[in-house]
Amino acid sequence: MTVSVSRSDARLRGGIVLAHEGFGVTDYIRSVADRFADRGWIVAVPHFYHRTGDPSFGYDVDHEVMVPHAAALTTQGILDDVDSAVAALCDSGVPAEAVGLVGFCQGGSIAFLADAERDFAAGVTFYGGGIVGGSFGVPPLLELVPRLRAPWLGLYGEQDEWIPQAEVEQLRAAVNAAPVPARVLTFPGAGHGFHCDARASYHRASAQLAWTQASEWLDRYVPDPARIP
Repeated sequence: MTVSVSRSDARLRGGIVLAHEGFGVTDYIRSVADRFADRGWIVAVPHFYHRTGDPSFGYDVDHEVMVPHAAALTTQGILDDVDSAVAALCDSGVPAEAVGLVGFCQGGSIAFLADAERDFAAGVTFYGGGIVGGSFGVPPLLELVPRLRAPWLGLYGEQDEWIPQAEVEQLRAAVNAAPVPARVLTFPGAGHGFHCDARASYHRASAQLAWTQASEWLDRYVPDPARIP
């Protein structure tokens, strides 16, 4: 299992498991890890495609090229990789109680799964699909809602061509009854992948606002490691 770890000299704020998009561990995902690290988070990025060669792809690639790697994912394999990432954070000095998780696209669905199956302090999903029908290795998100263990925030574009707004609204209604604090926020004018500045769908205003919302969510629910006995 491969886990990339990013950290800085900033005061330790906690740990984050960062779940990558279907494109693999791209330069963009590494830049997101660095942004969190600059704020004091130690970030562990599990390479979910390590079983099929650990590839990464450009954003202009034919999606069919990625399918064999995504299709090889299994629920148990994903959770094993998440566990390895948490172990890497703990080995880096982060208390297990001070670990959150964030995921983008495919990784957003993985973050939702991990929130339902493992103990985290908080979870954030950027445009995670498979809400009704499930996605590679992840059951339908609607089925996982009753099992959410940590406060969860979902961030979706209202113009997402891959995730129907009707499904996003179903998820919004479902998480209102979740056993933990949970919210879905949507952004007008934003499509799929709106946070990624390497994609044509990048939507600066929505990306900046969503980043602020995600950061505030993590700050609210992930305890300060210095205050953990």
